[in-house]
Amino acid sequence: MQEMTAVETSAAVADAVENWIDAFRTHGKTLQLGRSVIWSEDAGVWIRSRPEPEKDGYWNGLGVELTREAIENEIVQVNPPRTGSPPGNNQGVIAKDSAGVMWIMHRGRMNVAGKKVELKDYVEVASSFSIAPTVVRYDNNSSETCFPVAPIGSTWQTVASTRKFVDLCRYLRVGAFEGGEVASLQRSAMGFEEPSGTYTIPPRDSVEAHRLHHDIWQALKAELKRHSIPHTNEKIGLLGPDLYTVDDREPMLFEIKTGNDASSILMAVGQLFVYEKLLVRACRKIMVLPEGIRSSNSDLIGSLGIEIIEFRRKPPSITIDWPIGFFVSRR
Repeated sequence: MQEMTAVETSAAVADAVENWIDAFRTHGKTLQLGRSVIWSEDAGVWIRSRPEPEKDGYWNGLGVELTREAIENEIVQVNPPRTGSPPGNNQGVIAKDSAGVMWIMHRGRMNVAGKKVELKDYVEVASSFSIAPTVVRYDNNSSETCFPVAPIGSTWQTVASTRKFVDLCRYLRVGAFEGGEVASLQRSAMGFEEPSGTYTIPPRDSVEAHRLHHDIWQALKAELKRHSIPHTNEKIGLLGPDLYTVDDREPMLFEIKTGNDASSILMAVGQLFVYEKLLVRACRKIMVLPEGIRSSNSDLIGSLGIEIIEFRRKPPSITIDWPIGFFVSRR
């Protein structure tokens, strides 16, 4: 089992906690949801911290759902003691690994519906979230098993790792409330929902998003033209498929999304099936997404009979990664 050394000076603990919160400030925005939280939309996680450390330590609550009262959906707290040791009842620890990297750690105990949940009893589950128990040693030669929350370094890695730990705690919390079957369903949904932080386009860049969509559309048209395949984006009633073929072969129906987050994928799936019905023909349904889609999401989309084509954007050009043999059936 990996080992780390507890950080036991108040200045170093304060720096680590501040850098953790600063990572959220870098990749998020402050919202007032009954209380002030810092919400990272790309990672899909928020942190709520009290402005000053209390007598026994720092207080940090974490969650993934935005509601009027964020505290209602708090999943876990990570509260390091001010001086690092002794931790007492605090569930947070600051530790340093063999490479000198500082880590936010959790001692592995949660209170769920009045009963104790110990992460050490779910090591295999934690492993499936790529979270491994770690021995933390203190100056007084004592040690305990803790679980890594986030490294302090790359700000995006800090926030993304925090989300991963919160997902583990969320899974265990759902299991304690609803049972294993519901927790397993929740786990599947978590994998689908997990944002990648890639191709997130804020509202102020909506014109750029429209331009990117148009550029991808032009690249698709160019390839279909090169293969002499008749195509159009003519509306069907008031609805407008991005692109579909119009020869006497099985029609290909394309839906372009400039993001590969869950909402974009869900929207594309619905559009493809609705447009297929409106075309009154069985279609070869093709989703066009940014490169880097999660394999679990790719498998899910494939199970629905939908093909995926990925594109890469390297301004000013768009590169579409056409699968080998994509046009073979049309020869």
